[in-house]
Amino acid sequence: MTLSTRLPQLTSLTQKRRRKRKKKKGRRKKKKRRKTKEKEKKKRRRKGTTITTTTTTTTTTRKRRRRKRMKKKEEKQKRKEQDQLEQERGGEEEEKKRKRNKKKNKMKMNKNKNKNKNKESKKNKKKKNNNNNKTKKNEEEEMNDNNNNKEKKKKKEKKKKKEEKEKKK
Repeated sequence: MTLSTRLPQLTSLTQKRRRKRKKKKGRRKKKKRRKTKEKEKKKRRRKGTTITTTTTTTTTTRKRRRRKRMKKKEEKQKRKEQDQLEQERGGEEEEKKRKRNKKKNKMKMNKNKNKNKNKESKKNKKKKNNNNNKTKKNEEEEMNDNNNNKEKKKKKEKKKKKEEKEKKK
């Protein structure tokens, strides 16, 4: 024969306490629920509306919700209008910027054009000067040559004259 011994469940004090706490919490929740239901019923009685269930919404809640919705709608519209205004302002600013940039670019282009013109004019001047210098040099050389030639001729003539004089003597 076998003896079936049933061991008593060993529960620590902490476990017991936990269970008690859980039970209390449950009781508290039930009480709260009961209280809220009763409050709603009382409100309805005061207004004279029929009490059917606790889930139906009261007129005040409906009104409150409606007000909230309307507020949200108004805020949305305001935001939209602000966004539009900002976009328009932004557009105007962008146009101004574009115009400014156009002007700047034009100025830059003109500056570059002037620079190029100046460069070209300088080059031309240099060329002219070089040419002038060359021509001047050439002229001077020619003059010098002519002068030299003249002097040489004169010298030659003098020599000839001298020789003739000597011959005569």
